[in-house]
Amino acid sequence: MEPTLPLFDEEPARPLADRLRPTRLAQRRLNSAILWGPPGVGKTTIARLLADGGNLAFEPVSATTPDAHPLTGTRAPDLALAGTSLFALLRADRCLLLDLTENGGLVKYARPGLHVHVADPLRSPAHFTEVRAVLIRPDGHIAWAGTDRDDAALAEELTAALAFTHRL
Repeated sequence: MEPTLPLFDEEPARPLADRLRPTRLAQRRLNSAILWGPPGVGKTTIARLLADGGNLAFEPVSATTPDAHPLTGTRAPDLALAGTSLFALLRADRCLLLDLTENGGLVKYARPGLHVHVADPLRSPAHFTEVRAVLIRPDGHIAWAGTDRDDAALAEELTAALAFTHRL
């Protein structure tokens, strides 16, 4: 009688990906994480647990704050601009500052990772008519919108927004 092969008597070998997958957070260094979802689903709780489990600093970042413009965190509309459109200006490697002021005074804020485009939209949605400057992330979502009619105050708000969004 020939020996039988133990086809079903042994546990099959785990796939390589399963064997390499960490079983504890401490096995891998977590540099950053983005959790997306509607309010109240536990994003902040999960982030705190991950930070605590890995002895990492936890810095909550929210797209919206009580004093943020209502457009903050929303997808920017594809505004028609002279000779182009808003979405045509978006690039994967940089934010876009759309300067809608009358004098184009925000051009001086251009820097690596931030393109400044001075424009007057040909048609603006109703909720966009008071906006004088808007900082748009590469994914097309609005990081900051400014409506202050005073150029100095608008520049101060923008400086604060850039310090928050472009820190290293």
